[in-house]
Amino acid sequence: MKKFIQKFRQTKGQSSNTKTTQRNLASKLSAAARGNAESSWLSFPQSPVQTVAEHGLIILARARQAAIEYPFIERFKQSVADNVVGSSGFVLQSQAKNSDGTDDDVARDIIEKAYKDYLKSKNFTHDREMNGRLFYRLVSANIPIEGEVIIRKHIDADGISWSLIDPVLLEHNYIGEYKGNPVVNGIELNAENKRRVAYWIRKPSPPHRMNNSYHSTQRVRVPAEEIIHLWLPEQVGQYRGMSKLKSVLWDTRMLKLFKKHASENAATTAKNIATMTDEYGDWEEDTVIEHDGVEILNLGSATLNQHNPTFPSASVEGFNRVMQREIAMGLSVCAATMTGDMTGFNFSSSRSVISDEREVWKGYQEYLIEFLLKMQFEEWIDVALLTGELKGLSPSKIEEYKKAKFFGRRWPYINPIQDAKADKQKIENGTSIESEIIAESGRDPKDFFANKIAEFKLKKKLAGGDLELEEFLGVAPHNKGEGSPKLDE
Repeated sequence: MKKFIQKFRQTKGQSSNTKTTQRNLASKLSAAARGNAESSWLSFPQSPVQTVAEHGLIILARARQAAIEYPFIERFKQSVADNVVGSSGFVLQSQAKNSDGTDDDVARDIIEKAYKDYLKSKNFTHDREMNGRLFYRLVSANIPIEGEVIIRKHIDADGISWSLIDPVLLEHNYIGEYKGNPVVNGIELNAENKRRVAYWIRKPSPPHRMNNSYHSTQRVRVPAEEIIHLWLPEQVGQYRGMSKLKSVLWDTRMLKLFKKHASENAATTAKNIATMTDEYGDWEEDTVIEHDGVEILNLGSATLNQHNPTFPSASVEGFNRVMQREIAMGLSVCAATMTGDMTGFNFSSSRSVISDEREVWKGYQEYLIEFLLKMQFEEWIDVALLTGELKGLSPSKIEEYKKAKFFGRRWPYINPIQDAKADKQKIENGTSIESEIIAESGRDPKDFFANKIAEFKLKKKLAGGDLELEEFLGVAPHNKGEGSPKLDE
């Protein structure tokens, strides 16, 4: 009996120690607490498929509304298009080579000219409404706002063209099965390797039906080979994207309501509203008397109570600025980009922030180049060789013709003099070459040097042949007395 009691006490002591350890652990992990204050907090993670199915359409609807109603979100959307695509769009540089490894300049010129014409044409989109530059501006702006962009490929007698599909038509909550393949968030997957097989897209109604296309129950199965689906992955097991605004939508709405109520209160205050009370009864209209054509209020025993609220006060501006910076942080941009407010910025701080922000734009550019522009370019090469757009090129070298580089928009120096000196120092030290620096500025090195040579020849011709290359470039000859290097005319 004594042994049993002793063992029981030991067990009880261990249990007590275990409970104490659990309480201590819970006190340290406050984020794992469970109580009334945490009742709306998830206690078990949702799968990305479930998150998209339950919340995807709501987030999309509210993100679209925010981009329409909130000026700083609309400005953010415009900034994405301006910085990722810019006013000139992306520049193609063909990398086609001959069999001996030398540059195939003939093929490069044909491809670059034909592709430039293709981008400028309204035939770029299937509905003939946009050229390539406008198409890419719309795509780039919609990726962070709507979370995804769905593009369909069309090939007909006119060549290859593209159309944008409203993400609403690819049902977020459509979960099903088709011939043994699972359908997740509207996307049919291969049962074995989970690769995309098809997209189940609701058949849109005619344009005159307005919003009825969103309520259509007819679905069209579009093979995955015809679709380019752009979205930025955030979780493992994710098949569709969600708006980047999802973490700031609540803040933007609260800020909108705050400003609305502040404006209403300011308008009320400006009206100088007052109330009157009378201890003997309510004030009557007959206390208004007229004297020499002017109405005079005879208060009598009544008391005038003037309404003069102190809100909105000077603190409103500071509150707005704090909220806007928090929203900007959620969108990975500088608050000044969204609001145009440079209060509190100096040269050093703005340079650091702008440099970080430009890396965000470069990230969007690289994503579009890798997952959209290159894919579209390769598809265009396949079709253009068949339609005769690339006359003089042999289909046997089709894979060589698909080799290309794209250059995105770049920005002026933040400190032009110092940055230009730094670039020059890199070239002199051998840590960089001129072509790399030119490409970093968003220009095609080949076009730059060709224009440079053409400019030299023109100036030399106008100078009657009395112009040497060093004089044109503004540098001294390397070996005096040996003459200047000649440039073939």
